Amino acid sequence: MKTKTIFFPCRQTFDAQTVAVKIGDLPYRRIGLVSTAQYVHKLPEIAEILGSRAIIGKGTTPNPGQVLGCNASAAKAVETDAECFVYIGDGDFHPLKVLETTDKPVYVLEPAGLNIRELDEKERMKRLKILHARVSRFSDARTIGIMVSTKPGQERMETALGFKKTLKDKKAFIFLANEINPVAFTGFSVDVWVNTACPRISDDKFDIPVVNYSDLIEILGEKDD
Repeated sequence: MKTKTIFFPCRQTFDAQTVAVKIGDLPYRRIGLVSTAQYVHKLPEIAEILGSRAIIGKGTTPNPGQVLGCNASAAKAVETDAECFVYIGDGDFHPLKVLETTDKPVYVLEPAGLNIRELDEKERMKRLKILHARVSRFSDARTIGIMVSTKPGQERMETALGFKKTLKDKKAFIFLANEINPVAFTGFSVDVWVNTACPRISDDKFDIPVVNYSDLIEILGEKDD
């Protein structure tokens, strides 16, 4: 029996005028605005203050301008029109996806301290190098462990089953768990893990390399084109 889950957005607020002034100081004529669920409701207000300089894209996420660690389609939708992107929020996890997805400068603006900084291109190249190394490890692997989370919003069993069928020349096993972490996934005889849940999981320190399913499909798909 499945338990019904209701999600309530936890919205945080800040002074849009002050944030808009900070963004307005950037030397760009067209600025793409992106954020997470906590702050995305403030984007239209900021865009109104910035006027024609601001642009907000609509991707496959629930709200215009909303990005996830595995989905920067809102930024990709306006990549041609935007000269740069400003991510309003905390940390680098989400804006790094924007940097990886688009070919534009990405700035992080933290509303709490009003600090604004540009993401380092060297960090993007470092992450890409690690990612390609993990994909190479997958290509050479003979035994694959496919991670599936039971958490609402992350459970992708159908994706895992479909992916398993494509692995004709490899042994593949599906591992189902609510919590996917290094402790729970220690001691299994697999060559590489393929993660179908939250992409942040691949940043944890597992004893065996972890590659995200979405990254794997994107890179291998490019090689097949």
